Amino acid sequence: MTDDGSVAALEEAFSEELRRVEELRRRLPAPMRPSLRELADRAQRSHNTIDNWLSGRTFPADVDTLAGVIALIGQAAAHSGVRDAATLLDPDGGGSGTARSTGQGSGKPSGRGRAGRRLRTWPPPKPRPGVRL
Repeated sequence: MTDDGSVAALEEAFSEELRRVEELRRRLPAPMRPSLRELADRAQRSHNTIDNWLSGRTFPADVDTLAGVIALIGQAAAHSGVRDAATLLDPDGGGSGTARSTGQGSGKPSGRGRAGRRLRTWPPPKPRPGVRL
């Protein structure tokens, strides 16, 4: 990786951080792992778009939505007891920090999706009879 602060170096670092998040998602136990389709439904994007973001192939125009997806993966990791999840997702705990690389103020994902709607938390709530989520 080039460490000169150029756009190419920043993009490379950002892609690497996104791949680390995807690696974390894939390491989660199957019952707790949010699928790409589940993340896409919550972010109101296609599963291919989410896959492209998490593999570092493309960059989102709406970084708040990406931050929400990362937050959902972090919640799933925390709920499943993965110890190093906070280190992988916290910009001050390890690496250069995905959220910080996007230029977000505190480096903490906002959890907001399109039009400022809050993305639901992970794991999803259990459905109650007669109640739609």
